[in-house]
Amino acid sequence: MTPNPLQVLVDEMGALVCAVNNLVRQMQNQNTTTVVTVAPQKAVGGNSFEMDIGITAKLISPANTKRANISIQNNGSATIYLGFNNTVTVSGGSKPGRSVFSKAAFDNDTYQGDIWGIVVGPAVVTVSVWEEYLP
Repeated sequence: MTPNPLQVLVDEMGALVCAVNNLVRQMQNQNTTTVVTVAPQKAVGGNSFEMDIGITAKLISPANTKRANISIQNNGSATIYLGFNNTVTVSGGSKPGRSVFSKAAFDNDTYQGDIWGIVVGPAVVTVSVWEEYLP
């Protein structure tokens, strides 16, 4: 049986919930206020590159459970559309992606799956990609 790749995260979240519950009980018993600050994990590595996106869906970044953030800058003059798989379409298609207009950027710090792109033809657009990875 293949181990669940998210089990470590589930265990850590369970421990965090227990710690918060203990703090809440302490506050209720002592009638005091406690401030809890949770700092986000810092990225320890990354990747940056440029690639061309055309009228056929292209994988921009494969799924990565260590991805902390991804930024995709549209350097071209046409709108690109981002989606979760190679069935992404442009606006008006059966699976329209999230539009990123000319010279605009897309930024996400939660999604760790595949990111695909496609452009309204006839155009090829260069995108700049910046990814940050967790330890």
